[in-house]
Amino acid sequence: MTVKAWAHLQVQRAVQAGVLVRPEACEGCDRTGQRLAGHHHKGYEGANILNVVWLCSRCHNNEHPRGRNAAVQLRPFVPDVPGTSDAPHPRRRRHREVETPAYVAFARRILRALSRRVGADLDGLRDLVALRDEVDGTIADAVARLRNDPDIPASWGEIAEVLGQPRSTVSSRYSKAGGARQPGGQPSHLR
Repeated sequence: MTVKAWAHLQVQRAVQAGVLVRPEACEGCDRTGQRLAGHHHKGYEGANILNVVWLCSRCHNNEHPRGRNAAVQLRPFVPDVPGTSDAPHPRRRRHREVETPAYVAFARRILRALSRRVGADLDGLRDLVALRDEVDGTIADAVARLRNDPDIPASWGEIAEVLGQPRSTVSSRYSKAGGARQPGGQPSHLR
């Protein structure tokens, strides 16, 4: 993590904790209704970490005339403020839950609507069965991605716990995922 990124993180945490208050208007042009960014006008180190001027994008770009990050010297993370040495843990599993719950809820609504539309239509039922096979293939893709994560691969035990199945069943069923079928590839019945 660079000094710049660390300083931005400290400002974000200070705003969340109520130590810093983001104003309604830009401190450069007094425009309201704009998204404001904290500009470190005195640098990123020492006592200046929380010393920011709140600027709209237009004023912030004027402060960096040679383009974004052109004048910024990137240095490695070195905590130099007492009590703020909370660097990220390198072996902590990334939690990539960005919008997954909303996406899953959306997919459930689509599946419920599809089941209502199928009704007594046999062709629709065939399409629904093909969709089930696609979902199974997507689960196999997700398991392969979790197992092949370059940072911290998931264990079969962790995956089995999420799937609600015994570890031996999960490892035997999904151990070939990512072999003949690469993550993101099409299932064989769709090729």
